[in-house]
Amino acid sequence: EQLGYLLNWFRDILIFKTGLPASNIINADRIEGIKSQAGLFSLKELEQIIGKIDQAHRLIEQSVNRKLALEVVLRGIAGCRK
Repeated sequence: EQLGYLLNWFRDILIFKTGLPASNIINADRIEGIKSQAGLFSLKELEQIIGKIDQAHRLIEQSVNRKLALEVVLRGIAGCRK
C-alpha cells in the first residue's frame, strides 16, 4: 500500500532527524536518501506530513476512494512545504 510506504518513509526521516538509534529505521537500505531528505524538512513539517498520511488512512477505512485519499495526502505534503 502506497500510504504505508509513505508513512514508513517519513517516519524514518523523523527518526533520523531526531537522532534516535538507526536500528529503529525501517528502510535502513535507503539510509542515504533518508539522510538527504532529512535536511529538507523541519520536525514540524514531518509531523504534519505524518498526520496527513494518517488522516488519509482513516479516510480509506471509512470507504473513501483510495486514489482520492492519496491525492489528499500528496497535496497535504506539498502544502506543508509552503
